[in-house]
Amino acid sequence: MTSIILDCFVIGLLCLCVWVGYRKGLVASIVSLGGYIISLLAATWLGKLFAPMVFERWLRSGMIEKVGEQLASAGSVEELQAAVNQISDKIPGFLNGILFQGQTASDYMASHLGDSASSIAQDLVDQFLGPATIFLLECILFVLLFAVCRLLVHIILKIAVTINYIPVIGTVNGLLGGCVGVFQAGVYLLLLAMVCEIIILFTHDSLGWLNTQQIESTYLFAMFYRFNPLHFF
Repeated sequence: MTSIILDCFVIGLLCLCVWVGYRKGLVASIVSLGGYIISLLAATWLGKLFAPMVFERWLRSGMIEKVGEQLASAGSVEELQAAVNQISDKIPGFLNGILFQGQTASDYMASHLGDSASSIAQDLVDQFLGPATIFLLECILFVLLFAVCRLLVHIILKIAVTINYIPVIGTVNGLLGGCVGVFQAGVYLLLLAMVCEIIILFTHDSLGWLNTQQIESTYLFAMFYRFNPLHFF
Protein backbone atom coordinates (compact mmCIF):
# COMPACT_ATOMS: atom_id res chain seq x y z
CA MET A 1 0.00 0.00 0.00
CA THR A 2 2.83 2.40 0.88
CA SER A 3 4.49 1.78 -2.50
CA ILE A 4 1.30 2.74 -4.37
CA ILE A 5 0.89 5.89 -2.27
CA LEU A 6 4.50 6.94 -2.90
CA ASP A 7 4.23 6.48 -6.67
CA CYS A 8 0.91 8.36 -6.77
CA PHE A 9 2.56 11.13 -4.75
CA VAL A 10 5.40 11.35 -7.30
CA ILE A 11 2.94 11.76 -10.17
CA GLY A 12 0.79 14.23 -8.24
CA LEU A 13 3.77 16.35 -7.18
CA LEU A 14 5.15 16.40 -10.73
CA CYS A 15 1.83 17.58 -12.17
CA LEU A 16 1.43 20.17 -9.42
CA CYS A 17 4.94 21.60 -9.89
CA VAL A 18 4.50 21.80 -13.69
CA TRP A 19 1.15 23.57 -13.29
CA VAL A 20 2.50 25.97 -10.64
CA GLY A 21 5.63 26.57 -12.77
CA TYR A 22 3.47 27.41 -15.80
CA ARG A 23 1.37 29.82 -13.74
CA LYS A 24 4.43 31.47 -12.24
CA GLY A 25 6.51 31.60 -15.42
CA LEU A 26 10.23 31.04 -16.00
CA VAL A 27 11.54 34.01 -14.05
CA ALA A 28 9.37 33.46 -10.99
CA SER A 29 9.99 29.68 -11.07
CA ILE A 30 13.75 30.16 -11.14
CA VAL A 31 13.51 32.71 -8.33
CA SER A 32 11.32 30.28 -6.34
CA LEU A 33 13.62 27.29 -6.87
CA GLY A 34 16.79 29.30 -6.33
CA GLY A 35 15.26 30.94 -3.28
CA TYR A 36 14.31 27.54 -1.87
CA ILE A 37 17.85 26.20 -2.27
CA ILE A 38 19.45 29.40 -0.93
CA SER A 39 17.00 29.47 2.00
CA LEU A 40 17.87 25.85 2.80
CA LEU A 41 21.62 26.48 2.72
CA ALA A 42 21.41 29.81 4.57
CA ALA A 43 19.17 28.42 7.32
CA THR A 44 21.49 25.42 7.79
CA TRP A 45 24.65 27.55 7.91
CA LEU A 46 23.23 30.28 10.14
CA GLY A 47 21.66 27.71 12.47
CA LYS A 48 25.03 25.99 12.96
CA LEU A 49 26.67 29.40 13.44
CA PHE A 50 24.29 30.87 16.01
CA ALA A 51 23.27 27.78 18.02
CA PRO A 52 26.65 27.42 19.82
CA MET A 53 26.70 31.18 20.47
CA VAL A 54 23.22 31.11 22.03
CA PHE A 55 24.14 28.12 24.19
CA GLU A 56 27.47 29.57 25.35
CA ARG A 57 26.10 33.02 26.14
CA TRP A 58 22.72 32.30 27.71
CA LEU A 59 22.42 28.62 28.66
CA ARG A 60 25.73 26.97 29.57
CA SER A 61 26.46 28.60 32.94
CA GLY A 62 22.88 28.18 34.13
CA MET A 63 22.85 24.50 33.15
CA ILE A 64 26.16 23.83 34.94
CA GLU A 65 24.85 25.54 38.08
CA LYS A 66 21.56 23.63 38.04
CA VAL A 67 23.20 20.25 37.37
CA GLY A 68 25.83 20.96 40.05
CA GLU A 69 23.12 21.68 42.64
CA GLN A 70 21.29 18.50 41.69
CA LEU A 71 24.45 16.39 42.05
CA ALA A 72 25.59 18.11 45.26
CA SER A 73 22.31 17.19 46.96
CA ALA A 74 23.11 13.48 46.52
CA GLY A 75 24.18 11.97 49.83
CA SER A 76 25.68 8.72 48.55
CA VAL A 77 27.22 7.16 45.46
CA GLU A 78 23.91 5.45 44.68
CA GLU A 79 22.01 8.74 44.89
CA LEU A 80 24.66 10.42 42.74
CA GLN A 81 24.35 7.69 40.11
CA ALA A 82 20.55 8.01 40.25
CA ALA A 83 20.81 11.78 39.75
CA VAL A 84 23.06 11.29 36.71
CA ASN A 85 20.65 8.69 35.32
CA GLN A 86 17.82 11.20 35.72
CA ILE A 87 19.84 13.81 33.82
CA SER A 88 20.77 11.26 31.15
CA ASP A 89 17.09 10.41 30.61
CA LYS A 90 16.43 14.02 29.57
CA ILE A 91 18.55 13.52 26.43
CA PRO A 92 16.49 12.05 23.54
CA GLY A 93 17.63 8.48 22.91
CA PHE A 94 18.33 8.91 19.18
CA LEU A 95 20.89 11.64 19.96
CA ASN A 96 23.09 9.14 21.79
CA GLY A 97 23.82 7.40 18.51
CA ILE A 98 24.21 10.59 16.49
CA LEU A 99 26.31 12.71 18.87
CA PHE A 100 27.88 10.36 21.39
CA GLN A 101 28.45 7.07 19.49
CA GLY A 102 26.01 5.31 21.82
CA GLN A 103 27.68 6.47 25.06
CA THR A 104 25.34 7.90 27.71
CA ALA A 105 25.91 10.20 30.66
CA SER A 106 25.44 7.17 32.92
CA ASP A 107 28.30 5.38 31.14
CA TYR A 108 30.51 8.42 31.66
CA MET A 109 29.56 8.59 35.33
CA ALA A 110 30.70 5.01 35.97
CA SER A 111 34.34 6.03 35.43
CA HIS A 112 34.18 9.39 37.27
CA LEU A 113 32.58 8.53 40.60
CA GLY A 114 35.53 10.00 42.51
CA ASP A 115 35.31 13.46 40.95
CA SER A 116 33.69 16.46 42.64
CA ALA A 117 30.06 17.37 41.91
CA SER A 118 31.06 20.65 40.24
CA SER A 119 33.60 18.89 38.00
CA ILE A 120 31.10 16.20 37.02
CA ALA A 121 28.44 18.86 36.36
CA GLN A 122 30.71 20.79 34.00
CA ASP A 123 31.72 17.62 32.15
CA LEU A 124 28.11 16.45 31.83
CA VAL A 125 27.06 19.79 30.36
CA ASP A 126 30.06 20.16 28.03
CA GLN A 127 30.08 16.56 26.80
CA PHE A 128 26.39 15.56 26.84
CA LEU A 129 23.75 18.16 27.67
CA GLY A 130 25.56 20.91 25.74
CA PRO A 131 25.89 19.09 22.39
CA ALA A 132 22.31 17.81 22.68
CA THR A 133 21.01 21.32 23.42
CA ILE A 134 23.02 22.82 20.56
CA PHE A 135 21.66 20.18 18.18
CA LEU A 136 18.08 21.00 19.17
CA LEU A 137 18.81 24.74 18.92
CA GLU A 138 20.14 24.19 15.39
CA CYS A 139 16.87 22.49 14.45
CA ILE A 140 14.76 25.28 15.95
CA LEU A 141 16.86 28.04 14.37
CA PHE A 142 16.78 26.22 11.03
CA VAL A 143 12.97 26.24 11.00
CA LEU A 144 12.77 29.91 12.03
CA LEU A 145 15.47 31.12 9.63
CA PHE A 146 14.09 29.06 6.76
CA ALA A 147 10.66 30.63 7.31
CA VAL A 148 12.17 34.14 7.28
CA CYS A 149 14.17 33.43 4.11
CA ARG A 150 11.10 32.01 2.37
CA LEU A 151 9.14 35.14 3.32
CA LEU A 152 11.80 37.31 1.66
CA VAL A 153 11.71 35.10 -1.44
CA HIS A 154 7.91 35.41 -1.54
CA ILE A 155 8.23 39.20 -1.63
CA ILE A 156 10.67 38.98 -4.55
CA LEU A 157 8.34 36.54 -6.33
CA LYS A 158 5.53 39.09 -6.32
CA ILE A 159 7.77 41.36 -8.39
CA ALA A 160 9.04 38.61 -10.72
CA VAL A 161 5.56 37.29 -11.55
CA THR A 162 4.50 40.59 -13.17
CA ILE A 163 6.41 39.63 -16.35
CA ASN A 164 3.63 37.11 -17.11
CA TYR A 165 1.30 39.97 -18.02
CA ILE A 166 3.47 41.01 -20.98
CA PRO A 167 1.91 39.58 -24.24
CA VAL A 168 3.88 36.80 -26.03
CA ILE A 169 6.67 36.96 -23.46
CA GLY A 170 4.17 35.85 -20.84
CA THR A 171 3.18 32.73 -22.84
CA VAL A 172 6.76 31.61 -23.53
CA ASN A 173 7.67 32.48 -19.97
CA GLY A 174 4.87 30.22 -18.73
CA LEU A 175 5.92 27.22 -20.86
CA LEU A 176 9.53 27.53 -19.73
CA GLY A 177 8.29 27.88 -16.16
CA GLY A 178 6.56 24.51 -16.54
CA CYS A 179 9.89 22.98 -17.56
CA VAL A 180 11.51 24.42 -14.45
CA GLY A 181 8.63 22.89 -12.49
CA VAL A 182 9.79 19.41 -13.57
CA PHE A 183 13.25 20.09 -12.13
CA GLN A 184 11.70 21.58 -9.00
CA ALA A 185 9.63 18.43 -8.46
CA GLY A 186 12.83 16.38 -8.74
CA VAL A 187 14.47 18.47 -6.00
CA TYR A 188 11.47 18.05 -3.69
CA LEU A 189 11.40 14.29 -4.29
CA LEU A 190 15.12 13.99 -3.51
CA LEU A 191 14.51 15.84 -0.23
CA LEU A 192 11.62 13.49 0.56
CA ALA A 193 13.87 10.52 -0.24
CA MET A 194 16.47 11.88 2.21
CA VAL A 195 13.82 12.18 4.93
CA CYS A 196 12.76 8.57 4.30
CA GLU A 197 16.41 7.48 4.45
CA ILE A 198 16.85 9.21 7.83
CA ILE A 199 13.66 7.65 9.23
CA ILE A 200 14.78 4.20 8.09
CA LEU A 201 18.21 4.69 9.69
CA PHE A 202 16.75 5.87 13.01
CA THR A 203 14.23 3.02 13.13
CA HIS A 204 16.73 0.39 11.91
CA ASP A 205 14.42 -0.41 8.97
CA SER A 206 11.84 -1.83 11.40
CA LEU A 207 8.71 0.13 10.42
CA GLY A 208 6.09 -1.92 8.67
CA TRP A 209 4.68 1.00 6.68
CA LEU A 210 8.02 2.58 5.69
CA ASN A 211 11.04 0.38 5.06
CA THR A 212 13.57 -0.40 2.34
CA GLN A 213 11.48 -3.21 0.90
CA GLN A 214 8.41 -0.97 0.59
CA ILE A 215 10.40 1.75 -1.18
CA GLU A 216 12.22 -0.65 -3.50
CA SER A 217 8.86 -2.06 -4.60
CA THR A 218 7.83 1.34 -6.02
CA TYR A 219 8.33 2.11 -9.71
CA LEU A 220 8.96 5.86 -9.57
CA PHE A 221 9.95 6.86 -6.03
CA ALA A 222 12.65 4.15 -5.89
CA MET A 223 14.62 6.03 -8.57
CA PHE A 224 14.86 9.12 -6.37
CA TYR A 225 15.55 7.05 -3.26
CA ARG A 226 18.51 5.27 -4.88
CA PHE A 227 20.08 8.54 -5.99
CA ASN A 228 19.49 10.71 -2.93
CA PRO A 229 22.82 12.02 -1.50
CA LEU A 230 22.48 10.15 1.82
CA HIS A 231 22.27 6.82 0.01
CA PHE A 232 25.97 7.05 -0.90
CA PHE A 233 27.26 7.39 2.68
